[in-house]
Amino acid sequence: MVGDVVSLLVALAAVGVGLAGVRRHARGRAKHVWPALLGTIAGGLVALVAAVLLLGSATSAG
Repeated sequence: MVGDVVSLLVALAAVGVGLAGVRRHARGRAKHVWPALLGTIAGGLVALVAAVLLLGSATSAG
């Protein structure tokens, strides 16, 4: 359960940093957008899986 919370927080941080990278690319301050875009997508997928696991462990523990 603690691991689910930690992974959810890290995944949300990855989404935030990825979106910041995409914004930098849009402003012309970064050349490559793919690493930021892939980080955002991967962070979102991990956040989704962590949220499902967290909800599943919370309902089965109660």
